[in-house]
Amino acid sequence: MIKKSLLAVILFFLFVCSADCESPEPLAENNYYYPVADAYVFNKQPPLTLTNLYLTAPAGQGPFVHNGNILTFKGSIPSHATLVSARLEDDQDRVIRDVSRRLEIELNTGDISGSTFVGSFRGAVYVQLNVIVQDPTGNQSVKGTSNTLFVDNSYPEVQIIEPVNHSYFKTVPIMIHGTAYDDLSGVASVEISIDGGLTYCNVDSLRNGQWKYSFTPTTPDTAYIIKARSTDIVGLKTASDNFTIHYSATPPAVKKIAKPNRNITAGYSHENKFKSPDDDGICTYRIISLKSNRFQATDLFTLKEEMAIIVKGYGGNMVTVRIFAPSSGKVVFELKDYIPANKHKMWKWQLSQTGTFQAAMFVDGIQKDDVFFKIIQ
Repeated sequence: MIKKSLLAVILFFLFVCSADCESPEPLAENNYYYPVADAYVFNKQPPLTLTNLYLTAPAGQGPFVHNGNILTFKGSIPSHATLVSARLEDDQDRVIRDVSRRLEIELNTGDISGSTFVGSFRGAVYVQLNVIVQDPTGNQSVKGTSNTLFVDNSYPEVQIIEPVNHSYFKTVPIMIHGTAYDDLSGVASVEISIDGGLTYCNVDSLRNGQWKYSFTPTTPDTAYIIKARSTDIVGLKTASDNFTIHYSATPPAVKKIAKPNRNITAGYSHENKFKSPDDDGICTYRIISLKSNRFQATDLFTLKEEMAIIVKGYGGNMVTVRIFAPSSGKVVFELKDYIPANKHKMWKWQLSQTGTFQAAMFVDGIQKDDVFFKIIQ
């Protein structure tokens, strides 16, 4: 009985539900439901920035530096930031110097400052300071770059153009002209010395690489050693070669062409055959009379005669005369004295031995002239 009742219920549901239930139609693609995921927004701090970052050369050098300079730097960053790196880098991105330990940060204000000594820029064309910092959360700044400083390790050039070396002047003032040049930082000043570089003073004018100086000598019959010195913007200095100008009330003596001296014994010494007592230099004389200033040029003497050695044309110098015995090379007599300008000098030598001798004249240790003579009984 129970089995029949259960079968009847099943058949009822199959009959009733079959009429109302249909196969579901597939949904169009755009009818499917897709759940939307919640979006999460991460709040990230903007990058730190460095402002007013300046790299400064020593005073007076402008945007130029050279080996051995002390550079200073300053700038500002957001407060409470800490330093990551600070480097002095060149035009090839090489690190010239790590200045991290030289840079100080004021936490309350964000001001940064410091300085560093650079012994060598290692051939750099220019340098900049690059700094990176970060905040307490680890947020790091972009690289901050300072202004540019250009490296000048080239020395300036300076020359004296006029007058030429060993010029003679009878009137004043004496105009001195020259040039000065520097292709990087530029020439800052040109100075001139009239005492061979012991003291300097500024030239009268300097324009477009040309300089002038008006020199008024105070001491006549004097040779002045002139020297010029140029300094560029970074302080590098160069001095010119020395050159000499002569200020004299009288023109310099004109050397005469050597001619045979008829007063020298003919056929005696071939070394003296072209020597003349009229030439500048050294010559030997027989003293005829000192009171009447009478002398006879000769190279042959006897022990009974008085001999004079006369130097001409070397006024204004300390002159040394040495008498040698050519056979031994030994100095048998030496004379040394200052000859005033435009004057001659005579030494008297007492003859005491026979033989052949050489009298040589020296100025500043350099032999300028000589003469051979012979003493007989």
